[in-house]
Amino acid sequence: MSERHPLVLPVTAEANFVLRMRLMREARGISQAEVAARVTRMGVPLPQQTIARIETGKRSLRLDEAAAIARALNVELPDLMSAPVEVRNARKQLQEAQKRLQKLGEARFDAEVALEHAERARLEQRAQLQQLRDEEAQAQAAVEHLRAEIATAQNEGDKE
Repeated sequence: MSERHPLVLPVTAEANFVLRMRLMREARGISQAEVAARVTRMGVPLPQQTIARIETGKRSLRLDEAAAIARALNVELPDLMSAPVEVRNARKQLQEAQKRLQKLGEARFDAEVALEHAERARLEQRAQLQQLRDEEAQAQAAVEHLRAEIATAQNEGDKE
């Protein structure tokens, strides 16, 4: 028979669920009353007091209640049952995610600035293109006018 230390409680899927349920609920800014209301709308009546008793470990929960709570928190049931991430690791991951978010924000800003410059350059090129087309049309009109004058002059010279 194996000995257990009397102060170490076994970690269970239910204990993980309860801890993660509370952490996710708080992280999403959802009250116990709101969880209770959402779960009740799903057909699993759980008053706020019951949610509080579940979170404090004073009441165990049934599988249908666990599934409804997971849906109410918009999370998969296995995710709530898995062991929570160590806080040290979570803080490090949060810092890394914040750094990545900041870098992505800076890259997005740079891309928006580059896009504005490219759009401005495109508009300038379009204006230059239109100017060249106008000049070309004027030159073509001048050529046609000169041809007409030459033709008129030749006709008058032939008549003399």
